Amino acid sequence: MDALNSVKCSEMGRSCVCLNLRKASRMITQTYDEFLRPSGLRGTQFGLLMVVKGVGKVTVTKLAEWATMERTTDHGTDNGNKKPETS
Repeated sequence: MDALNSVKCSEMGRSCVCLNLRKASRMITQTYDEFLRPSGLRGTQFGLLMVVKGVGKVTVTKLAEWATMERTTDHGTDNGNKKPETS
């Protein structure tokens, strides 16, 4: 097997779909953020607000599932998917 030299690594890096999608995503996010700056919103917030407006009442867990995000915080607003705590 040929060792990976700098030329091969450079070629692989430029053609890596994952890397290029992440770069494009950052550029699009920056564009949205700049456009929305006067409103005080970020592109990610705007997208989620539009989902909530479209579907109406939704739990934080369901919203996170729809947006394929990890639910990391609980502000006491989502009771739909929790088991009651027992002491």
